Amino acid sequence: MALALAGAAICLSAWIVLSSAPAPLRALTSAAARCPTPAAASRAQTALHSARARYLTESRGKVIHADLRQIAHDGILLRALSTGNLRAALAAANRQLVRHVVRIRVLRGSQVLLDANSTSFDVGGSGMELYAPNGRSLGRLQITVQDVIGFIKLVHKLYAADVVVRGARGQMRTSLPAAARLSLPRSGCTQIGSHRYVVRSLNETSFSGEPLTIRLLTAA
Repeated sequence: MALALAGAAICLSAWIVLSSAPAPLRALTSAAARCPTPAAASRAQTALHSARARYLTESRGKVIHADLRQIAHDGILLRALSTGNLRAALAAANRQLVRHVVRIRVLRGSQVLLDANSTSFDVGGSGMELYAPNGRSLGRLQITVQDVIGFIKLVHKLYAADVVVRGARGQMRTSLPAAARLSLPRSGCTQIGSHRYVVRSLNETSFSGEPLTIRLLTAA
């Protein structure tokens, strides 16, 4: 379940959350011709395809569009934006941080008018234009229904893969604490402690437009 409270501390012993990771150490990459085995390579490829599909579902699926439409028809939010009362608009947006919604922004061009739960590190989202009753444009509404750690937990649970997500601005989340400081290959095999993993990678974009590199580690 995605976390909807701004600045909430993640303090679970099985999960690492680093906002600025130290200089990475290099993982031991296996050169063994037998790694990955055909079975391990197949598992890794399945996890990669599944994680890519999950990211698409979280950022553009039916759930997010249902929430998007509901928020876009919030009369209090629309009235506050119409009158330029951004404090009231932000309060209205904060009240909508329920169900699955973890972050809400309204932009006018490149200007961010409001950003509810602004410190959250999130997967991509969806948006739609907002209009006043007289048809005047009020800006573009953007929301997301999943943060990065929630995405990692889903992939870890559903597809038996550990995950490392790094943002271009230095944020990092992972389900595998031992991988937090390692410089992992984009593809291939790597040794972490006593375990060998197959690594596969994909690139995505966060809610705020930050490039993300997502590495999946499955048993070799």
